Amino acid sequence: MEQLSEVFKNRISKNTDLEELKKELEIVERIFIEQKEHRSEMALKIVFIEDRIKKLEL
Repeated sequence: MEQLSEVFKNRISKNTDLEELKKELEIVERIFIEQKEHRSEMALKIVFIEDRIKKLEL
């Protein structure tokens, strides 16, 4: 099972710029679509980034 790196989690968790997070999400979604071998990792990243965006929008 894939796990997210602490570096990635810390970088996203500390980011408060919604536009930057949305750009990051677009990149990760594109990688998810284009690179089948990285889908499980990208799926985890997508959920993590979307969760962060939701928390900031509240």
